[in-house]
Amino acid sequence: MGARNNREAFTENRRQQRGRPREADLDQRILVATLELLARLGYDGTSVAAVAEVVGVTKPTIYLRWASKEELITTAVATLARDNPDNAIEDVWEALLLEITFFHQAISRKHGMGLIGTMLAQEAPRPQLLELFRQKVAGARRARIRSVLLRGQARGQIREDIDLDVVVNLLIGYFYSAYIGGGEIAEDWPATCLELIRPGIAVAP
Repeated sequence: MGARNNREAFTENRRQQRGRPREADLDQRILVATLELLARLGYDGTSVAAVAEVVGVTKPTIYLRWASKEELITTAVATLARDNPDNAIEDVWEALLLEITFFHQAISRKHGMGLIGTMLAQEAPRPQLLELFRQKVAGARRARIRSVLLRGQARGQIREDIDLDVVVNLLIGYFYSAYIGGGEIAEDWPATCLELIRPGIAVAP
């Protein structure tokens, strides 16, 4: 099977060298399609053939870029770690609100929770995939929020005796709880959660 894929990839490569150049956004379209299929169909239901069909390319076109299905999927998952714009807001509370809003926008994207469910389902069969998601995606998001909290501590706005990881869990945990519970998730929940948590973490005036 591997030899056949290599022959097909070689043929496709020669064809592309003789024909028109690759589309500039093709890699991105392949990765987006991979994430959407992964969220809807799970790891086992996502195949290189299915991705190729969605994008409108051949399987060798994909194998020229990624050697295997696992490599394609891990690359696609890693793209979710792309940072939001730098948060240079001076006021720590406004900066926290912006970070939680960024989180809300990311988790609310199409198939966002479905993708998280797929990652959790891989904990036993493919732990490296879940670990990649934790490090590159969830970890990157948590680090941004934590950095704002650290800034608040340095400026004397946030108590130094609190566990920042607990605060991060409280700030973003509402969305997961509300989603699993089936309740309506209000668009302004970031501001509501921050308003409730702020008295417990702020330095008393």
